Amino acid sequence: MRIVSTAGLVLALCFLASAHGAEIDGKVKKARDKVFPALVNVRPILELYQGGEKVVTGQHIGSGVIFSADGHVLTNFHVAGHAEKVILTLGTKERVHGKVIGGDAWTDLAVVQINMDEWRKYHAGTPVPYAELGDSAKLEVGEPVLAMGSPRGLSRSVTMGILSNTERYLGDDMTLPTGERTGTFNTWLQTDAAINPGNSGGPLVNLKGQVIGINSRGVGGSNNLGFAVPVNLVKQVVNEILAKGKVTRSNLGAALQELQELEDLFGVDNRKGVLVTAVEPGSPAEEAGLQAGDVILSFDGEDVVARFVEDLPALYTRIARWPVGSKHAVSVQRKDRTLDLSVVTEELTQVSGKEVEVAEWAMTVRDLTESQKRDLDVEQGAFVSGTKPGGLAALAKLEPGDVIQSVDNVETPTVRALREAVAKVMESKDEKKLVAVKIRRGKGNYVRAVRLQD
Repeated sequence: MRIVSTAGLVLALCFLASAHGAEIDGKVKKARDKVFPALVNVRPILELYQGGEKVVTGQHIGSGVIFSADGHVLTNFHVAGHAEKVILTLGTKERVHGKVIGGDAWTDLAVVQINMDEWRKYHAGTPVPYAELGDSAKLEVGEPVLAMGSPRGLSRSVTMGILSNTERYLGDDMTLPTGERTGTFNTWLQTDAAINPGNSGGPLVNLKGQVIGINSRGVGGSNNLGFAVPVNLVKQVVNEILAKGKVTRSNLGAALQELQELEDLFGVDNRKGVLVTAVEPGSPAEEAGLQAGDVILSFDGEDVVARFVEDLPALYTRIARWPVGSKHAVSVQRKDRTLDLSVVTEELTQVSGKEVEVAEWAMTVRDLTESQKRDLDVEQGAFVSGTKPGGLAALAKLEPGDVIQSVDNVETPTVRALREAVAKVMESKDEKKLVAVKIRRGKGNYVRAVRLQD
């Protein structure tokens, strides 16, 4: 029998470890070299609104990755979704301008188009480098990954880690730094590769050099918890943005919860069903007769399965893909009865509309969403989001949260109508000193007087 010395065994193990390390090192460098030419630093020029006025800023920094030969760049919605224009620093360190084609806050994704005239000025006759999008359905926990981007503004940075989870659910009530809701329609890729502020929008890359996710968020105080949008969802969203400039989804107006450990309480088959926990007033769900406590068993005769929290995004997505305004059969269990209901969907909107400045009166306003109309019990109007101290709106005691319904007896169902009405009265201010503004505040209707001149 051959006896191997301890020293020999240690040397053999060290050799194997060294060989394995060299193999991993080689793969990391190849993956880096495939993606680095397509990595970009993203500096959005944003119109922010503070105290009732517009403030233009370009201090925010994010990341992105070129994903097509046409110069399309992927990034996060919270990085560039609201940008008036974007400055992109390429892998070759030249700066070019970009334009936001469209975005989707629900999945925190945005697409930016590189100004190709500027690109050709620096790279005449050279094709645009772009990264390959992989397949997130094939990912495995423990797989090595690289997070690329500009953490804290430090461009062209790479961190390495593993995939900690491939279907992490973070809830459907999260908000982006820009205020919109997100997270309803996706699970997340969790990684321990460091993701810091500035990494947002950059690629999460496997050792084949394929983009398998878009980095979106870290966890404050933790250096081993980062989350990325899976690339298969990215592909779906991007295709719709490129085709239509936005993503259109259907909505029921019902909050849903998985049935894990609740089957006995509601007396349902543990293989199917989802619990309705809330119904928005005036929503399609309420009009159809759905109630909190109902268990939805099927849509259009097909079983609904949501035993675990990770099942919810796929179910919300199933509803979202229905055509807006389409009619669907819903089978529900209510206590000991099974009911057959019919629901007609509406378009899903964000909690609040886009903010717009009305400079003449030193205030900012938003269009009402369907959700806000229901919550505020109004049919139309312009929502006041901010007023500047000392401005006409503030002096008239208009407040954030008011809904302006008319100006000088002219109805203002939208922000556009409000701006037109304000412009008209400002043109006639030499003839008028005061203008009556009808508002909705809480459950009451009021009139405020805007003083146009002393």
